[in-house]
Amino acid sequence: MSKKLVCGIGINDVPDFSKTREGKNWYGVMNRGYSPKLKMRQPTYANVTVHPDWWCSSNFKNSAIHNHYVPGYSLDKDILMPGNTEYSEMACRYVPQYLNNLLLDRGNARGSMLGVTENGKGFQARCCQLQANGKYKRVCLGTFEKPEQAHAAWQTAKIVAIEKVIARYKTEPMPLREIIAALKLRIRKLKNDIRKKRITVKL
Repeated sequence: MSKKLVCGIGINDVPDFSKTREGKNWYGVMNRGYSPKLKMRQPTYANVTVHPDWWCSSNFKNSAIHNHYVPGYSLDKDILMPGNTEYSEMACRYVPQYLNNLLLDRGNARGSMLGVTENGKGFQARCCQLQANGKYKRVCLGTFEKPEQAHAAWQTAKIVAIEKVIARYKTEPMPLREIIAALKLRIRKLKNDIRKKRITVKL
């Protein structure tokens, strides 16, 4: 048990907690939420916080989310709640790393449409596809005259990519229905955007 506040806000009231898997995850969550140094190194955590219930390590330790942990899984905070920035029992679940990385598509450095990169010949569409080894490969879908055309190609390919991930996830030891449902929501969003010829800003 530590008397020193973690990141100036967390209370570790579990003896030797830092030596356990749950403890390491808790320290990681607290750092992502409240470590200025980490936020400077990794700006994607700039707006991330932790639910007050989890400021106390014993609450995190006793959370039901650990009932579905599988060795090698990572703690995810925004598959169930798109755009979520708060680590909490309601939002977080343990998922395989390939699922954690599924929705990280981006455009080029200038902030173009998802899956689109401008090159000397036009606009290239690329989509991350899960490989047999569990890692992703950015697959080129072709080069198009307009960025909207490249983005549309990415949208279609992304639907297939998510479907493949769902199929693989169903073979995991403890697949959660709520995770599968959340991924299917992404597919419906993409299909709606395609039907309405709308740009997908975020998944």
